Amino acid sequence: MDSSFALSRRAAPSRRAASSRRAAPSRRAALSPPKTIPLKIVVIDDDPTGSQTVHGCPLLLDWGAPQLAAALRHPSPLMFVLANTRALAPAAARQRVGQIAAALAPLLAAAVEQG
Repeated sequence: MDSSFALSRRAAPSRRAASSRRAAPSRRAALSPPKTIPLKIVVIDDDPTGSQTVHGCPLLLDWGAPQLAAALRHPSPLMFVLANTRALAPAAARQRVGQIAAALAPLLAAAVEQG
């Protein structure tokens, strides 16, 4: 039997049991990062299809420092860097991703320091 099905078939807790428990934090509150830690998800994408599924976030075709810095300042918690590594040989793909990571590292460190 599927465990998700088994869980959905459990009996509801009694009113007494439900009222004696503390209210659980909302799912959104439980998943939200603390306000003091900046959050930016950086996606280094190997082809453009992944970026077609999101909106409202920066999509970089160039990973120069000015472009990366602007994307890190953007209010979206997500940014895409289109690396186009899918057509490259493995060694060339590693090199390109390494270049992007090396360009991002000092900018991310500065962003963390600034808060």
